[in-house]
Amino acid sequence: KLGNKMNKEWAQQIESVIQTLNALTQQSVSIENNDSLQRLNESIQNFVEHSPYANQIPRKDPISQVYFDYALTGILETDENWQILRANQASASLSGYETTQLAHQNLSIIATLAEPERYEKHLSFLLEQGISQSSWHTERKDGSVIIVDVASIQIDEHRYIHVFDDVTDLRNAAESMQLAVIRAE
Repeated sequence: KLGNKMNKEWAQQIESVIQTLNALTQQSVSIENNDSLQRLNESIQNFVEHSPYANQIPRKDPISQVYFDYALTGILETDENWQILRANQASASLSGYETTQLAHQNLSIIATLAEPERYEKHLSFLLEQGISQSSWHTERKDGSVIIVDVASIQIDEHRYIHVFDDVTDLRNAAESMQLAVIRAE
């Protein structure tokens, strides 16, 4: 019974991290207002510290391998030079590249069409604050252009996690609604 209770609590903590990540990728969070990003950081740290399997999770790896592998949101882990160390299947699906093709590439492969100053500001804020969020236009391997919301967090002095999601349809729908309102006026 104790094992079941611990499994249930662990599952609730994973769900909390998933909900925070999903909320983050479904809303636009300005760099100046990083409450959602702070909640993400706290959720991940809480998950690591209170998981009944904490002794099985490397202390320097706050996102469990299970969540990393099965998340519906793209996740990349990079080093301090922004070289991709590992990529989950969702990031491969979003980018059009295989996970093995993403490995050892620079993070800029996901920011192919981002304005350089936006990309640099994102990384600069990440280095300063340990957490950052922005939106980038990117070109998939097949040449199609998508908009991704990217949330990044520093997990130790040499590694970063970047969570990204395709928000193209949401942005296009918002623009269409704005045009309709303008035309109606």
